Amino acid sequence: MVDPKNPKLRIELAKIWLDLFDGLDKDIWAKAVDIALAESKVYPDDAQMLEYVVRAEVGDTPKAAPAPAAPATAAKKLSNTERMAEMFRRAKAGDFAGALQLSHSDYTADEIICFAKENWHDVNDAWIDKNYRELRQLLWQKKSCDKCMSLHGCQWHGMRSKGVIDKYSGCLNLVAEECPLRRPKKQ
Repeated sequence: MVDPKNPKLRIELAKIWLDLFDGLDKDIWAKAVDIALAESKVYPDDAQMLEYVVRAEVGDTPKAAPAPAAPATAAKKLSNTERMAEMFRRAKAGDFAGALQLSHSDYTADEIICFAKENWHDVNDAWIDKNYRELRQLLWQKKSCDKCMSLHGCQWHGMRSKGVIDKYSGCLNLVAEECPLRRPKKQ
């Protein structure tokens, strides 16, 4: 299997294919590539590509791709109890990615990435993936606190979380601090 992000490995694979299928007709190669694109999610190895070429020579067509799953954007219209029921139904059926998407449907990944890069400028995608839950919690609290006008209706009881990066592990830790509205004003 070839890593699609590594251009050197893709170039080596292309050289192998050029040597292996040197005298092949262009139309047959085009049909084989169509079959490979329709049926394979990763770069096929030599044996798989040879199978696709043989199928293209015989005149075989690509197998029909399975119908895509229902988009998770429809889940945003569900109430919380319906969303939780749908999430557990998907998890029991084995669709863990869909269940995870439903559990995080309140914020998109782009919002969380923008929030992380806005507050910590030198973070990368691996760090964001590692600290996704904490970033989501901080974003949720930030949006809640942006709407807050006083301590009377504060759902956090005058305390808020602040993200601090641990200097040893590099993980994001949530630390409680007092809300600025709770502190007495100095005169």
